[in-house]
Amino acid sequence: MDLALDFRTLTLSTGVLVLALSAAMLSVRLTRRTYPGFGLWVLGSACAGAAMVLVSALGALPEGARVVSDVLSSLGLQLVVAGLERFVGRDRRPGLHALVVLAATAASALFLWVVPSYRARVVSGELLYLVQVIWCLWLLVGLSPALGGRNRLLEGSLWVQGAWSALRLVAVMGAGGVPFGLFYEITFLVYPAVVAVMIYGLTDLDLQRTEAELRASVEEVQTLRGIIPICSYCKKVRDDQGSWQQVETYVSEHTEAAFSHGICPRCYAENWPEEAGASGDPRAPGRAGG
Repeated sequence: MDLALDFRTLTLSTGVLVLALSAAMLSVRLTRRTYPGFGLWVLGSACAGAAMVLVSALGALPEGARVVSDVLSSLGLQLVVAGLERFVGRDRRPGLHALVVLAATAASALFLWVVPSYRARVVSGELLYLVQVIWCLWLLVGLSPALGGRNRLLEGSLWVQGAWSALRLVAVMGAGGVPFGLFYEITFLVYPAVVAVMIYGLTDLDLQRTEAELRASVEEVQTLRGIIPICSYCKKVRDDQGSWQQVETYVSEHTEAAFSHGICPRCYAENWPEEAGASGDPRAPGRAGG
């Protein structure tokens, strides 16, 4: 079996694997709680898997299949970008996302049919791919503090994709004496594997957010758990150091609750009987105090 057939077989099998991972993500999306953007990741991974399956059969398909595979690959990563934007709560920019995919489509068609140039098609595709990868990494940087840590699996897969795109650019432009043919062949090994890892990383990112919210909920419950010693007369609370504090001070220090002081109708009538009597209603509304 020659090497080319091996690469086609590898790409086909990895594409099928990515499609299977997409189906697993879809099952999670339908049966579990997921966050905004997860559905776009499912679609993006499905596009990436379909692109790989298509690439594995390019020799037996019309030339236009190359454009379709390029578009599916670009669309897959752009859906990941759009999903990350929703995941972090940023404003949706469908027009900008569509523009990136249209640019990839136009460049692929231009350099395949109008001005045939394989190298130009690779350069334009890799440049757009680099922009998308950097976009994803930038979104992840702002997300790390909210999750209590970085998702190194997802970040690593994106860094590898970005670095490999940069190396392919260097090779295809003939810089540094890097043999492009070698990179073309190894790409069939690197890209499918890294995309599969990225899909798993996206699922892990959703789980990481669930865990972060769960930890926050547990910490809040633990803050208020237990017996609080309180004076039967003045209602002050004893803290862990043995000091006695006002209830408001104690609760404010141990929770995120804030107090707004007022006067209940009974205390209002007892402390301001003249005003309460003048109103004709001992249950007069409490008035704001300090």
